[in-house]
Amino acid sequence: MLTPLDIRQKEFKKSFRGYDERQVDKFLEEAADTVEDLLKENERLKKNLAECESRHQQYRQLEEAIKETMVMAQKNAQELKENTDKEIKVLMQDAYQRSEKIIQDAEEEGKKKIAAAQAKVQEIMEEYREIQKQAQVFRAQFRTFLETQLELLAAEDQRHQKLPEDPQEEEQAG
Repeated sequence: MLTPLDIRQKEFKKSFRGYDERQVDKFLEEAADTVEDLLKENERLKKNLAECESRHQQYRQLEEAIKETMVMAQKNAQELKENTDKEIKVLMQDAYQRSEKIIQDAEEEGKKKIAAAQAKVQEIMEEYREIQKQAQVFRAQFRTFLETQLELLAAEDQRHQKLPEDPQEEEQAG
């Protein structure tokens, strides 16, 4: 997994007329910040889900406590037991429904945020691939340019070698 530190520490080869180092560094810093923010958001969502699961566990513990209360109510009186059973069932159902709703909402929110984060990471990766393609095109064009310049220099050198020697040099030598 690519981390913000990996992005920040990435170094590219320097070349003549290459990309502006400051722009590349700025982009890498922005990409690292974005990945860091996404990782933090993911961690926050995990904590939120853990809290919801904790609440769900509390509701389950509450359910167990209510069952114990039912046993005590049976000992006191049958009539009290019937009323208590009805109240407990309503409370348990309500508590269960609320806990399920909380968990469902948290899971949906988490999925949406994770999907959004994954989409953002995908977008950043596509931009990165595009930059790589552009860099390859630039290198090829620059290589062609340099080869053309070298050929021109070689042709110029050949023309200079074919020119007659300087007449003043011949007079001084003779």
